[in-house]
Amino acid sequence: QQQFAAYTNGYINYNLEKDHLLTSQATRLQALAGSKISVYNKSSVTIGLVRDHSDPPFSPNKGFYTAATLGYSGLGFSSDFHYMQLLLEGRHYQKIVGQWIFATRLKIGGMGPTQKREITPIAERFYAGGSYSVRGWLRSQLGPKSTEGVPIGGNSLLEGSGELRFPIYKWLSAVSFMDFGNV
Repeated sequence: QQQFAAYTNGYINYNLEKDHLLTSQATRLQALAGSKISVYNKSSVTIGLVRDHSDPPFSPNKGFYTAATLGYSGLGFSSDFHYMQLLLEGRHYQKIVGQWIFATRLKIGGMGPTQKREITPIAERFYAGGSYSVRGWLRSQLGPKSTEGVPIGGNSLLEGSGELRFPIYKWLSAVSFMDFGNV
């Protein structure tokens, strides 16, 4: 990790894994286009850039946050999957009046196989739904599912939200929000 400016950091990460996919054979065959892979190697590098100009750190009420992540998998070590993944995220916080805050968030991602491969690994695909995603959906339940109803993720993601945060009494506050998204 390297700090480039007061609010800007960049990083590079290398990951080598041997994974065992724990799901039914029917789900695995459907999600992996007929491939019978259940144990696989993955070798990947990720490069990211983050600009966090929001304040205060744990409960921002002003500023913005932007991040971009680019990943490539298939760097030797008998890697079974070859793909690229891009994820962009932006958040903005604006104080309206007193302690009333309007917060917005947008997250966009895409991935696809490379080197004439046809599939991406289930574990690395995009999932949506849950308390940090599109609320109102259970965790990872928004998006493609197998015929057995098991989430299998997707190769593209769009999520967003708008929140109005306001105080109720002393340390107690509430949020009115609207989320959207899909995988």
